Amino acid sequence: MNTAPDAEDLLALLSEIRGWCQDPVIFSGRSETVSDWSVAQHCEHILKADRLNLRAIEVLLGGGGEEIGESGPTHPVFDQGVIPRGVAKAPDYVMPADKPELESVSLLADRVLSGWTETLPRCQSDSENPIRTGRGIAHHAMGILDIPDWIRFANLHTRHHVDIAHEILAQR
Repeated sequence: MNTAPDAEDLLALLSEIRGWCQDPVIFSGRSETVSDWSVAQHCEHILKADRLNLRAIEVLLGGGGEEIGESGPTHPVFDQGVIPRGVAKAPDYVMPADKPELESVSLLADRVLSGWTETLPRCQSDSENPIRTGRGIAHHAMGILDIPDWIRFANLHTRHHVDIAHEILAQR
């Protein structure tokens, strides 16, 4: 599996989120008909989750995780390429605050984007082949994921929330 398209898309999405964190009007966008969360809450949630997704990849690049061999993703989300809305509840450790602060989320956006920008090139052995260490780390809902799976999941999850935020912003 070539992870380059997911990696490129993920960086573009994180850059878009970073831009939202620079604009108080966008950041405070809300539409209860679209989501119970504001744009700010979607941003904070995505960034908290992507920080953890990145940490899992860094552990795997360092030789950590558990041995899994060469098995690929088994969760239907990977086959469908989308995360259905309203199916899962975010774990407490990635839940956003009721009213996220622009400055702190903006700082988190900078750190997360920087971390992914630095780490993603280390995840490809060349332009077509991702690094497969034969090791994985458990995701609370997706099961054991290896490096390409974590990149794919991060992109799908980020896209899921960015799409919701786009709908919120379209309601303004």
